[in-house]
Amino acid sequence: MEKNLYLITNRKMSSRPLVEVVEQALQGGVDLVQLREKDLREDQVLELARDLKVMVDQYRKKLIINHYPRVAVAANAYGVHLGYGDGTIAAARKIIGLGRLVGVSVHSVQEGVTAWQEGADYLLVSHIFPTDCKEGVPPRGITILEEIRQQTAGGIPLVALGGISQANAGKLLDHGFNNLAVMSAIMAEDCPREAARKIKNIIELKE
Repeated sequence: MEKNLYLITNRKMSSRPLVEVVEQALQGGVDLVQLREKDLREDQVLELARDLKVMVDQYRKKLIINHYPRVAVAANAYGVHLGYGDGTIAAARKIIGLGRLVGVSVHSVQEGVTAWQEGADYLLVSHIFPTDCKEGVPPRGITILEEIRQQTAGGIPLVALGGISQANAGKLLDHGFNNLAVMSAIMAEDCPREAARKIKNIIELKE
């Protein structure tokens, strides 16, 4: 999990069909798609996941399912992503087995350390920069990533999320954080392909 660009979906941010936006993002260089449509029922998520799995396979990329470990198994996804406290990591692991990843969203250093100790495979850490999605909530800055990395001795991949754009992605890379996750920076853009391409180029070209 090095130098990857993650897309977290939110179909309400775009007037285009979700599948179309995701395909453009994959064409632009997105490495992993996290299907996160929180208003859909589990059976609806499964139906959408199966469609997206065919697509990500075509581009040789990966699909993560938010919240539903059984959907991850049924859709043969790369793994499942949980909110902190959103069901235990152990329970999800029992369902998905050892061949798939369990990721966890964390919003503090203590949450990050706890999720790592409980066996998470990676942490999605947010929010790093100001974002409209968390209006009124101060960003945690790059410091939270640095502190989690220190307290876990670099023992777990960290994925940065929150307000990441073409303008500030380089700041994360300068500090050695190469896994970047975005939502609005791709989903809300007129040309998702080009938006993804520009951020991916920043990630790849940074020494």
